[in-house]
Amino acid sequence: EEIILSLLDACLLSDAELQDFEERTKGLQVPNDDFHVNGLLKSLGASEDEIQDAGKQGDQRQEEERLVRRRDREETDFLRSLGVGSNLEAENGDNFEAVD
Repeated sequence: EEIILSLLDACLLSDAELQDFEERTKGLQVPNDDFHVNGLLKSLGASEDEIQDAGKQGDQRQEEERLVRRRDREETDFLRSLGVGSNLEAENGDNFEAVD
């Protein structure tokens, strides 16, 4: 145990070394690009045009999905305004039965 503690103590930074380390690394940041899909595509050898095309396709897909959700919400609101599904709601909220 004493041998291990002496080895571990030798690995620790002194207070001055810790302050120097914190000063040197204060402004460092992980680049966003390397940890994003673009960085993955770049590391796999994709050209800048291919990366931009992939981004545009992703944006288009998100917009299409957003429009589908919006259309569904509008259709549901319209049907509810006509009274469709009004009988589906329980008359008394205490009538739930536990099923095993």
